[in-house]
Amino acid sequence: MIFGLTKDKAHAKLQRAFETGDFAAAIDAYTRLIKKDPTDHELFNNLGMACMESGRLPESIEAFREANRLRPACAHLSNLGSALLRQKDFEGARGAFEDARKLDPADPKPWFNITVALREEGRPEDAYRELQDFLGAHPTHANGLSDMGCYHLDRGETAEAIGCFTKAVDANPAALPARLNLIQALCDTGRHQDATPHLEALAGLGFKIRVNVENGRVEIDINGAPFYRGTA
Repeated sequence: MIFGLTKDKAHAKLQRAFETGDFAAAIDAYTRLIKKDPTDHELFNNLGMACMESGRLPESIEAFREANRLRPACAHLSNLGSALLRQKDFEGARGAFEDARKLDPADPKPWFNITVALREEGRPEDAYRELQDFLGAHPTHANGLSDMGCYHLDRGETAEAIGCFTKAVDANPAALPARLNLIQALCDTGRHQDATPHLEALAGLGFKIRVNVENGRVEIDINGAPFYRGTA
């Protein structure tokens, strides 16, 4: 303990930071605790999270590497990969995700993140093939299905895209990107009635939904922002 500062209190500061966007207090708390115990991998990992979310990428990368040095773990390497990806170090990010995947082959997150890294690197065909392999092993992964749906849309394969988005929502009803993509695709194909249950599901999650049908036009706003404009 440092003048009343504990790991639990530092963690509470980090949780509040995710809500407020102000990570300064969490960074300060973990930095002080690390000075007291520089062998605690969890402290370094959480410091890395706080630094990454506040845009201090070099510091976050250093912290994640130290966390993994102290205790090699899939989570540490996945976080390292995410920080490297934000820094546009695509090769380093893919390497970290591959190492994480080797440590815990059962965890789908590192493999999925490899597909994201390939896409953000500007290698859509490689990302598509990797995503196909990924979904072959993890066929109910909601984010993977949602991304595959987007690839189908890019290819003009609307029915296949809607199928992927629907499977994603069935697998995880709280998968927001998939549900939003599904609503958009259904509306774009004139299937507004089929989109209605998904808008109602968003409303049930606390989203403010406004639907206006007038003079042959459909307007959908989500949380006050325009989402869809089209013909009825």
